Parts: sequence; C-alpha cells; structure tokens
Amino acid sequence: MKVVGSLLRASCFFVVTTAEPGLRGNSAVGEVVPEETQRAVDVHADTFPDVTTGLDVAGPYLEEPHEDEADSPRPAIVGWENDTSLQAAVSQTWGGSFCTVHRTGFFCDGNTRVRCCQNTWGFVKCGTTIQSGSCGWHSPGWNGGWGGGQLAGYSAGSWGWGGGSWHIHSGWRQSSFCQSHHVGYFCYQQHKVHCCNDYGHYVECTTSSQSVWRC
Repeated sequence: MKVVGSLLRASCFFVVTTAEPGLRGNSAVGEVVPEETQRAVDVHADTFPDVTTGLDVAGPYLEEPHEDEADSPRPAIVGWENDTSLQAAVSQTWGGSFCTVHRTGFFCDGNTRVRCCQNTWGFVKCGTTIQSGSCGWHSPGWNGGWGGGQLAGYSAGSWGWGGGSWHIHSGWRQSSFCQSHHVGYFCYQQHKVHCCNDYGHYVECTTSSQSVWRC
C-alpha cells in the first residue's frame, strides 16, 4: 500500500485490557496462547494482522494478487461456507476454505482484509489485515466501533514521520520476510511471526513474549 495513502489513515489512542480471542480457523494450525495485558496502543487502520483467522501460509507462491487491488478488495461471497468445492476438504483451515472459494485476490471479511494466493497445492490465505480502511473500518471517533482485544499485546510507543523521514515504531524490526509477505500472521522458521504495516513499510511487529510461540 502506498506510503501517502498510509499517512492519511485515521488513528486514535486506547488503553486495553484483554486476552487474545479464540480462532475462527482450525485451532491446531493457528492456536493463540492467551496473553493478559494492559498497555497503550496507537491504533491505525491497515496496520495489524488478524490472528483470529489462523496462521497465514508463507510463500513462495505461484500466483499473488496485484498490490493495486489492495485498496479496492472485493466483498466475500455470501454463503461461501456452503460452496460445493469445500465438500471434499473437510479438514481445511478457515483460511484455506475461504481462499479455495474466492481464489487469488483481496477480499473483505467484515472489516478484515484477506489476501489469497495460489501455491503448489491450491489456494491459501497469504495475509490478513484487521481494521482495514478499505473494508470499511473507521476510528472510534467516527462510529464508536473498535476491534478491541486483538490489538492487546502489541508494543506501545510512538512511530511515524518526523523531520521528513520515517521512524520505525519502537520495538518493531525491519524484516526482509515481512517486506515480501506484507501484513499477516505467519509460521516462519518454526516461530509465529507478526508482520505489520508501519506507514507503508512492512516490518516485523512480533513482541518479545509472542516470539517464543512456536509453530
């Protein structure tokens, strides 16, 4: 997503106390360890991955959606869970089922933007972005809604642009893996990796407590 577009995103400031929720997908594949925490979080649209949909599948891919599509994702197909193409794949994860039906592209599942790619064994969920402005999310100042608990646990601190240059969010790290995979929640080198969008820069935002989670 373009840096200029990222600079225009709405932001707000919260203090949250919660545990990460259960998954929509297969818990054996993307199980989240609850982590009670209270910390300040700067909430920006299109910044964080959605961990409730299970782990995203890392590349390489045979086909990826063009990034120009990220700003205009298509709505999810109504009733896609009942698609006949899923009848022979009862063991698929939520993401695998979703992308099998929708194929390659960007799609909106509520306010979460889902990225679907194709690899050697089919269509896979290759990234998610919670509270996506392109899927209709606005800051609570607009309508009072917020996805609350999923953002608890990310490191607090300021980040953005200052003095004409970009300053990475405190505690986050530049990562070639995240640069190539963009926003998502992946298994990489047997560890769960969170990739975030830091004002148009794709960086690793895994916290020290999250970095010990193995997959």
